[in-house]
Amino acid sequence: MNTTLRAIFFLTFSLLGQNSILQAQTITIGNETSNNITNDAPLNAVYEKSASESVYLSSEINTSGTITALSWQHSSTFNAAATNNLKVYLKLSSLNSLPTGAVGTTDFAGYTEVYSGSLPAIATAGWNTITLNTPFAYNKSAGNLSVLVVRDAATKDDNNYPRFRATTTNPNYLSRKYSNGVNFFNPTAQPWTSTTSMDRFFYRPNLRVTMATTVSYCPIGNNNSCLYGGTVTNVTFAGINNTTECSQDNYSYIDYTQAVNGAQVTKGAAYTLSVTVDNPGNSGGVGAWIDFNKNGIFESSEFFSLGTQNSSNSTVFSSAAIQIPATAQTGTTRMRIRSKRLTGVTAAESCEFIGSARGEVEDYTVNIAEQPMGVSDFDKTAVKIYPNPTANVVTIASSETIKTISVYTPLGQQIISGKENQIDLSAYTQGIYPVKIEFENGQIQFKKIIKK
Repeated sequence: MNTTLRAIFFLTFSLLGQNSILQAQTITIGNETSNNITNDAPLNAVYEKSASESVYLSSEINTSGTITALSWQHSSTFNAAATNNLKVYLKLSSLNSLPTGAVGTTDFAGYTEVYSGSLPAIATAGWNTITLNTPFAYNKSAGNLSVLVVRDAATKDDNNYPRFRATTTNPNYLSRKYSNGVNFFNPTAQPWTSTTSMDRFFYRPNLRVTMATTVSYCPIGNNNSCLYGGTVTNVTFAGINNTTECSQDNYSYIDYTQAVNGAQVTKGAAYTLSVTVDNPGNSGGVGAWIDFNKNGIFESSEFFSLGTQNSSNSTVFSSAAIQIPATAQTGTTRMRIRSKRLTGVTAAESCEFIGSARGEVEDYTVNIAEQPMGVSDFDKTAVKIYPNPTANVVTIASSETIKTISVYTPLGQQIISGKENQIDLSAYTQGIYPVKIEFENGQIQFKKIIKK
């Protein structure tokens, strides 16, 4: 293949074939810190027959895709053994809430069985997840999501009484039914017989929906511009440490989302991004975008400038901190790195044709995790860290007794763990070092030390 044909082929492939990814997205519906607890939703194992139905609005889910897993938030009040003989059904629904009145007859037709098995045992507070046997295609424009959970067992389990967190905000009703010895379950036709009535009850259980969605990102056109300087030679961020060169066949865009393990980050935490560029020239710059809301668009609010420098040699550009928003969508998303020779990178240039600008564009995967439950920078226990920023030693002080202090590098590697409240970072490089502080009273806090 001659050079011209190869260039046309690669450009077409770049524009059409390399910018869609399948993402796992997690949507949480309900206030995770609510103290309201439902005794028997989505199920009640102390009865042989148990069922509940809840409606979750399309505006709450706000995403279309394939539902692959469901989770309910187990309360810490009771431990729970595995619950067998469980079936879960899903359907699209036009209902915004369940019928009013003490007893409502629900339309049970149209459900699809998506799971048959057990609800796993869980001994502590947290989300209890089932992976669907049959993934369910959900279109937010077609309706709300109805969830029907049925347990049909020959015996009851008086020692297994799981409780689940719920939220009082609308739509806050669910329908439920349970009994011993009465087989109201009809597995051959639909989840229930058409005459079955359920009791309307407070409150609807919190739900976490795991959904696979296809997101397409804007392509990058190119014309060999990294041959003339501004080439990205290394990207280091939250577990990524990728040494690169001017892209394959000397084109200036390369997709590392499959070839390189993704970054591992946590909502609410901060991480250092370092990008090494060969010959950025006079005022060459670097910028980065992370698609925190996973909508396939690199927005200006998701942009981080790593500044500009003057150099004809290999130069490291570093961010002060990449803060992962508490509102970021969990799961897999994309980070785009862009270098430009002789000029800085702006928030509007995530999809710009490279052309004569000279430089390079690289894409990476970022995996966003939830902050652990009960961990917050806003806990009531007062903690002082001083001096901060520091060149060497900091002191961590609190009115509560500290059990353990753990310090991590900007890439997440633990470097210090113990009770000593004076932390010596003199041997470490500049950056932001996350700190986990565990107290004797069981509380946990995350803080940050800035090493200058």
